[in-house]
Order: sequence, then C-alpha cells, then structure tokens
Amino acid sequence: MRICFFMTCAFLFSNIVPATETPTLNHVLQTVPVSKPVALDGDLKDWDMSGAIVITNSIEEPRRLVRVAAMYGDDGLYLAFQFKDKTPMSNHINPALSRGRAWCGDCVQIRINTGPYPDQVPKKPMQFLHIDAYWYTEGAKATAYAVYGELSPGGKVEKTIEEAEGKGIKSAYKKDADGLGYVQELFLDWKIMRPENGTPFKAGDIMHLALEPMWNTPEYKDQPAVRVTDLLNPQRVERDMIWANPMAWGTLEFMDHGKLDPTATGKLWDGLVKKFGELKDEPSVAAAANAAPAVDRPCLSERNDVEKKLNAWYEAKTAAGNKGDFYDNRDREHSAIDRKEFPQVKSFEYTPEQRLENQDYAVFMGVRTCVSFGNSSTAAPPDRGGCNPRFAIMNAGGINQLYAQYRANNLYFYPAHHDYHPGHNGHGFWGDVLPLNCPYYILSRGSSGSDIPFLNAAIHTSAAFSPEIKKLLVEQGLLMPTIQYLLRLAYKANASPEDYFTGKAHPAVLDGSLIDELKMIEMAHEMTPDTVPPLSQIKVSVTDPLVPGVNAPSLARGELLCESPSATGFVFRRWDRFLKLDASAESSFDLQKKPLTFKWALLQ
Repeated sequence: MRICFFMTCAFLFSNIVPATETPTLNHVLQTVPVSKPVALDGDLKDWDMSGAIVITNSIEEPRRLVRVAAMYGDDGLYLAFQFKDKTPMSNHINPALSRGRAWCGDCVQIRINTGPYPDQVPKKPMQFLHIDAYWYTEGAKATAYAVYGELSPGGKVEKTIEEAEGKGIKSAYKKDADGLGYVQELFLDWKIMRPENGTPFKAGDIMHLALEPMWNTPEYKDQPAVRVTDLLNPQRVERDMIWANPMAWGTLEFMDHGKLDPTATGKLWDGLVKKFGELKDEPSVAAAANAAPAVDRPCLSERNDVEKKLNAWYEAKTAAGNKGDFYDNRDREHSAIDRKEFPQVKSFEYTPEQRLENQDYAVFMGVRTCVSFGNSSTAAPPDRGGCNPRFAIMNAGGINQLYAQYRANNLYFYPAHHDYHPGHNGHGFWGDVLPLNCPYYILSRGSSGSDIPFLNAAIHTSAAFSPEIKKLLVEQGLLMPTIQYLLRLAYKANASPEDYFTGKAHPAVLDGSLIDELKMIEMAHEMTPDTVPPLSQIKVSVTDPLVPGVNAPSLARGELLCESPSATGFVFRRWDRFLKLDASAESSFDLQKKPLTFKWALLQ
C-alpha cells in the first residue's frame, strides 16, 4: 500500500503510431539564411523551401501531412508549416479562458532547447522553451503560448508567457484556395529564445528541436487533437511524452547558404500531396468493422499457433469463439485492436451526441450487459490524477463500479503510464503511486499501446473456452475473473505453478512481454466445470475505534480509501500507531460447492 496524492484529473494523449502505418522519421531540419525580407502573410513566395522536411502519420495513407521549412536572420528564426487538412485552421480553445490547451485543435507545438543535451552539461534556467501556436477560430486571430522550463516529473517551470503573440512571436495564417489545407508562418525573435541576452544563432550553430503538428478532430471541440511527433534524436527515437523528454529532441542546423539539396522526406511531398487528395473521408472504424462481411471464425488470419488453434477448435465445435463479444475503444482510435483480425467481435459505436459529451473517452464507469473488452490509452501525470484506474479508485464509489464491470463480464485495459516508473518524489519519476492492487481491470506497464497485447490475449482466451464452459462463466459472472486467473497463472514471471500464490503472478502493473497467450488459450480450452476457479472475495473491517481524521472513512484523509467485495484499500499516513484489521474470505465460493482452503500472502 502506498501513500497517494490526488488532484484534479486531466487526461492527455500519449503519442502512438498504429502498427499498420509507416510514419516519417526526421532527425535534422536545416535552416537557411534569409536572402530577402520575409513578409508574414501566409504566402511562401518569398521563402527558400529547399531544406524543408515532410512530416506525416503514414507514407501509405497520409491523412496527417505537413511540410516544414526554416530560415533565420539577424532578428530571429522563421518557420513555415504547409498543412494538408480538410478542416483547416480549426481550433476552438479560447486563449483568454483555457491557456495551455491548444492541443485540442489545429496547432503547432514546438519544443526548443537552446543548449546542449541535458546529459552533456548542467542545465541552465530558461534553456527549454515550449511554444503552442494556433489560429483561434471563434476569435479569428493568431495566438501563442510560451512556457520556459522542464515539463518532466520533478521539473521546474521557470516562466510562462500567456499571450506570446506580439511579445517575441509573430505569426500569419492563410487557407489554401482549394480549402484542403493552410499555411502557418511563425517568427521567433532571438530574445524569446535566449531571453538572457538575445544573442542570434549563426551559421554552423545547432539548436535542439522537436515538432508536434496537430490536426483537430471535428466532432470534439475540447479534447486532444491528433498529433504527429517528429524531428527526433537518432539516439533516442522516443515519440511518447515528447514534451517531458528533451533528450529525444532532434536538431536544427544553421546553414551558411540556401538552395540546398532536397531532404529525404522533402522529396516525398508531391507524391504524398497527391495521395492525400485521393483519400476518402474516414468512416467510423466501429461502423466499418460492424458492417464488414462476417467471417465465421475467431481469427481472420492464422499468423501463429494461437490463431491456428483457435480456428481449428472453433471449426471442430470445441471452442465457443467470440460471437456475442464486443469491443469498446475509448480513446478515439488512438490505441485500438486490429478489428479486422477479430471477425466475430462487434464494436460499440458511439453516437455524435455521445461523442460531443465525451461519453466515448477515457475511463469507463458504466456497466455493459454483454461480454465486453475495452481500453483507453489515456492518462494524466501522477500529480494530476494519474492513470485511469487510479482516478476511478480515488473517487467515491469508483471501485464498486469497477467491481460491477468485473462481475458483468466487462474487462477494461489501461496503461499505467507514469504511475509505476522507478523514481522517488518526482525525481526522474514518482515511483509507485498506486494505492492498491485490484483484479477488476488490467493495468499495463508503459504508456499508449502497452494495453493492446493484453486485449488481444483476453479476446483470444474468451474464444478458446468450450461453448458449455463459456456459457456457464457468462451466466455466473465469472468470465473476467477466470481470464484474470489464466493470465496470471500463465504469466512468464512464474517459475512454477506455486508462484501463482506470490507477487510474481500478481504485480499491480503487468508487463506485456510476459504474456503467455498460447498457454492461456490451451488452459481455457481444457477447462471443465470442476476446474473453473473459485471466486475470491474478501471483507476487511477495522476493529479499532474510528478516529476522526485518521481512519474514519467519511473524512477526506481517512485511512480507509475504498472497499468492495474483492478489493479493499487503505492508505496509512502515520507511523505512530498500530491499526488492527480483521480480514475474512468467507464470501468466496466455488461453483461446484467444493470446500475451499485459503492462502494469505504479502505480494509487495
């Protein structure tokens, strides 16, 4: 059990690239000397675009596409962004009301390090600069937000400029004539990049830089847009949480001449623009999956032994398959299963009204009446609520909603994000800030996409049970407890079956590389009514008198955090007293009414 600090929850996207896409990867952007005065008017006729790079989410299907060029002069740095975008210059974040939320629409976020990489020499104040620049749609004006400092856990914000437009930053925006894109021009005065002295960069210098262009999602006005992260250090190609990772930022090289040879990605521009123009509007992924012709087998492909066995068992009628199973994506396809590979699984599709109300986003606190597997690769920093399960558990009644899902054959998967990284008190990372271990969900080690291997394994395991056993498990509300049991019994951290009764099988955060999916489906397929695992339930009571402000559950700082039939959490905040707890497991049961024995173990 760990002390937890709970503050306002703000969910953020971590960047992820689906496996079917080939994104660009640029390491260097070359900036050339200004050869004639530059007019900030959204027209690039006075630009030398020869050193431009191209950034896209996918070379095959470039739905997010932008070309970036840089020039410099005695006064400052110029950046040009040529966006391809079917809803150009759409950002509804009012800069007077919601500073720092530019990432909810069309925007450019720029990460600047004016010094060496942090591991080379001691860092200096004002060395790191973060800029958000966008066109505010309702206000019909350009706006910019600037923050100096480190945004990593334990980092220090040195200074914030809430309206930087006209205070070291100037910009211009212009829609393309065909309405399928826009130009965003930015000028950054040397004084805003080097506030200590305003010294210009010159030919031969370098600056470290990372870029995050963003495209709004039309049906959402106040939730994260789609971003593509690029311009990365070749030694640290880490797109995830780029704002907190200066070591991953790429390089801006100051050239002594213009008219450069085209860059590797720059050569792709014309072809990618043509592909962009030929792309049809994206249908709802859920609608496309549900409308696809039915293939009557659990796995579309047979790429491995798991998929081969599942299809063979289903054809022999010894496996139930996934008919009646549903998938619920709650991060707007940020991190999703490959639906076509699960032809029997149907997808929940949210209405436009539900999407506008954000009912399709982040932690799910409802209960589905059918077999449901879902995920949301979203989280907040540890000091702003943390991962989704932690947020749910820290709110009144949250744990009982999760238990209701567990017994209603619902299982949701979330990344732990930064809530379990090694560290202490914000230095590096915060360490373990999870208040309890809980079987009602799967918490994966890592950030976006780390939940997908668990989803795949759970859905495949659901397909592997015999029709009779799956029917029994669903009717008794034991499908998800049994899948949890199989996952942990087969977990590769175990050296023997006895390790199931140790912390090796029950870490608070699970590692996707240790899943033994083949063993899981084989055990599920072999299960009989006699081998269905019993349901473990527990009741913990405090026998000491409740002390106001110490262990009274109704008070904000009570030691009893939450209680539910299979998990109860306490947070101990004092060392100067003993607290006696009585624990009972008498409500645990076995479907065959077999007598139970109990093992009590310290897991962590």
